[in-house]
Amino acid sequence: EKLVTKVRASSGVARYLGRVDEKTLSALYQSCSAVLFCSRFEGFGFPILEAFQNRKPLICSRSGAIPEVAQDACISVPTADSQALADAIQHVVRHPESTARLMDMGERRLQDFSWEKAGRQMHRFLLQ
Repeated sequence: EKLVTKVRASSGVARYLGRVDEKTLSALYQSCSAVLFCSRFEGFGFPILEAFQNRKPLICSRSGAIPEVAQDACISVPTADSQALADAIQHVVRHPESTARLMDMGERRLQDFSWEKAGRQMHRFLLQ
C-alpha cells in the first residue's frame, strides 16, 4: 500500500525503471491510468496480457506480434508516431467510457491465453 502511494505521488513524470520486482510491478499497474506498449521490435509482449489482467487501457504500437496479441482491445498507434501516441493518451484521459469498453475487451481477450493452452499448442507443434 505504501508503495502504491509512492508511485502515485510521482505521477506526471516518465522515467525508465529498468527491471522491477513483482511487488513494484503490481504497484505500478495499480497506480497507472493506462499501459503504453510502443515497442518497435516485439515478440509476444507479456505487458499486453498484464494490462488486460490489471484492467488497464492499453495503448500499443502496430509492430511485431503486438497487433495480433492485442487485437481490438487496445488503442493502436503507428510505430514511432509521437503525435498519435500523445493523442491516444489524451483520449484515454478524456473518454473514460471508451476506456471502460477497452478494458472489457481486454478481459475477454485475456481468456484466449493460458500456459496450459500454450503447452498444448507447443506439444502439437513438436509432434508434427
